[in-house]
Amino acid sequence: MSAERKFDNLYMMTLPRSGSTLFAQHLGQHSNIFHIGESMYWDMLDPKEAQCSCGQINCEFLGQIASEVIGKHYAQPLLKVWQIIDNKYWQGKKISSDSVIQKGDHVPEDESLEYWLSLSPFAIEYIIAAYRQHSPKQIYLDNTKLFHIAEKLLIDRNRWGVIALLRDPRGVMSSYKNTGIRKKDFRKAESVLPFCENFLRSVVKHENNDRLTIIRYEDFCVNPRLTLEGICEFVGVAFEDKMLNPINSSQTSKGHVLKGNHLLKSEGLIQISEDTSWVQNLTSEELGKLYENEPLLNLYVKYGYNF
Repeated sequence: MSAERKFDNLYMMTLPRSGSTLFAQHLGQHSNIFHIGESMYWDMLDPKEAQCSCGQINCEFLGQIASEVIGKHYAQPLLKVWQIIDNKYWQGKKISSDSVIQKGDHVPEDESLEYWLSLSPFAIEYIIAAYRQHSPKQIYLDNTKLFHIAEKLLIDRNRWGVIALLRDPRGVMSSYKNTGIRKKDFRKAESVLPFCENFLRSVVKHENNDRLTIIRYEDFCVNPRLTLEGICEFVGVAFEDKMLNPINSSQTSKGHVLKGNHLLKSEGLIQISEDTSWVQNLTSEELGKLYENEPLLNLYVKYGYNF
């Protein structure tokens, strides 16, 4: 008996540095799921100059999407939301309208995070509509990540399914720190902890919504088949073995993502494996910042994490 599809679109609700790109690429191997990446980049990058996940610069497929969205600023609300949250919560700066709004944007004087959030579901759907014109797949996965947008989709959009991807906060801290080293941009590992707490509180708030499914990155690494089968059941599609093919293998499509992390540009096979490098990468002082945060630890313990 064939599965009955429950959703037209999927949204990845998670934290940066939580393995969402790898997970989304495996989902995108499904014959009926298209991973479009982070939609906000359509207001930041020109596909004629950016490298597509397929490896091409000036990718023909992305060029078709660009003809539908470039210049229309469909992704602008998503970019504004990221800018406000990034500056306010990640860097601790107080944000005013003038610092995020450019001249000529023609938005209400009292615009705010809530204003841009209210436009975000429409923004993603406009972009997905462009993809639908050029791909036969029926389900489109957006990896913009922000739980703020996920909450809007859970409230206002019945044909959206939301995947909450959790990762051990020590892994998030370590990956965030390593990214800073790679980019020569010093980052305090513990600076992600307030965002971790806000994210987990949102997950708890919506955990009983039948359009939300919660998975742990560590479980995906230990048993990818079981995790992907669970997602397929949630979405209402049949599991396909090709979803387990290693990223970058000759049997695997890298899809067409306008912007992805360095994983999409890596050479050689990318295997699904748990990253426990935090054991070596995080100092006792950095771990102490996490372990002294009892409310945050309790949220993670609720979902099976041990400290």
